[in-house]
Amino acid sequence: MSSIVKTIVRFVSAMIMLFGVYLILHGEKLPGGGFGGGVILASSFVLLTLAYGKKLALEKESPATSQFLASIGALIFMGAIFIVWPESARPYVVMVSDLAIGMLVGGALFLAFMVLASYRIKIRGGK
Repeated sequence: MSSIVKTIVRFVSAMIMLFGVYLILHGEKLPGGGFGGGVILASSFVLLTLAYGKKLALEKESPATSQFLASIGALIFMGAIFIVWPESARPYVVMVSDLAIGMLVGGALFLAFMVLASYRIKIRGGK
């Protein structure tokens, strides 16, 4: 990619990450805050990967880190919902579950993207 694209992506990806964190933290006020925030966080890492290549993206967030975040997010979500089920309508439970869903979705989507990006497909009949 050209230096113009790389420079713009560097500034835009920081703002995209900040917006994703904002959506996750204010998820109890917005519909789907944790899920949408996780998707936006993963898309910022995908944008960095597309602009700078797989090497930089793996330095920022490795597949092991993505898998760890997704696993911890799932465990926190299960704990927040099933352990305190009678109090599940309380704002702190909703905030913790939105944070967990954001971690789960962001980690899983970036991991899925990196797995798909690591395969090279050979097309038959092509040159």
